[in-house]
Amino acid sequence: MRIVSWIAIIMVLSHLLIGSIAFADSPVGKWSGTARGEGMKLSASATFSENGGCTLSAGGVSASGSWSGSGITISAMGRTAKLSFSCKGDSMSIYGGLDGRHGSMSLKRMGVSGNSGSLSSGDNQSGSSGGADLARKETLYREWRFEDEETRVLLRIYVSGWLYWQSHTYYDAEDIDGAEIETERAKEFAARYILDDEIMLISPLEPPGEPPQEWQSMWDELESVWRISHSLDGDALELYIGDGVMVFDGGEEMDAKPSELLLLPHITLERDDTGTVVKILQAYLRSMGCLDGKLNGVFGKKTETAVKAYQKLHGMERSGVADELIMSQITEEMYDAFLSEVHESEGE
Repeated sequence: MRIVSWIAIIMVLSHLLIGSIAFADSPVGKWSGTARGEGMKLSASATFSENGGCTLSAGGVSASGSWSGSGITISAMGRTAKLSFSCKGDSMSIYGGLDGRHGSMSLKRMGVSGNSGSLSSGDNQSGSSGGADLARKETLYREWRFEDEETRVLLRIYVSGWLYWQSHTYYDAEDIDGAEIETERAKEFAARYILDDEIMLISPLEPPGEPPQEWQSMWDELESVWRISHSLDGDALELYIGDGVMVFDGGEEMDAKPSELLLLPHITLERDDTGTVVKILQAYLRSMGCLDGKLNGVFGKKTETAVKAYQKLHGMERSGVADELIMSQITEEMYDAFLSEVHESEGE
């Protein structure tokens, strides 16, 4: 198991470390903040539902389970363990350890004034830059564009730990008559990432895709990640790749979860998720006869009921969560049609 993913799982899965923590307020809702463990600090998030379900994420690794009182039972990658948490107002702490390694999460309730990012107020990766570092990490979660005479790149960085890279390379070729023509080659790549100060640790998916050629010299064989240094200067993102620098112009902020076809088989959608990818799921459920009405991009009670209807239809456990198995059923042909429906819904 890769070191980066292992550390993230340590922060999510644990045996009960603290026997009893006072349960003050309801944890129901969405939370974001940081996870700490083994000398690392990662972006983290959590979702708690009224029916007792929950999902915890750290560094792009997610685990689902249930909560009751001040305890959480959570499972991921074949492991099941118990955690303790305390919730007071808009602050939550989660504690635990695994195989002698300990970790914790410090979270703030999302949607509360003054809490718009994925790091808790005053937290930072390096422990020295404070609020400036917080702002830097918040502005990373955007769409970025790079272009020169030979290459055009679209880069999307998601707060939930996903990265999408699409490149178009232009080169001269000859047609059948020997005449010189300009040809375009398009490639796309998706991966998980975590932030370590000003370095992005980018981990390939399984099965691995073909990474950008510029990344070859950045591969870390020991940790099985690409190590890419970056810095922000206003609306410009600089990636230090090989002996050169790629300067990206910043665009719109991204949804919390990705909507690219390449990433759909790797993500999970559940109650209170929002964005384009939820609209794509809703379009799929509607095409299967499990949902009617408009595509609103909000995973509410109606969408949850539709997911349960789909699961019943296919002999699956009726969890109401659109897991990787459901998302992987969306084919390329379906996806293109659903995107058209999404664009139509946005014009209504």
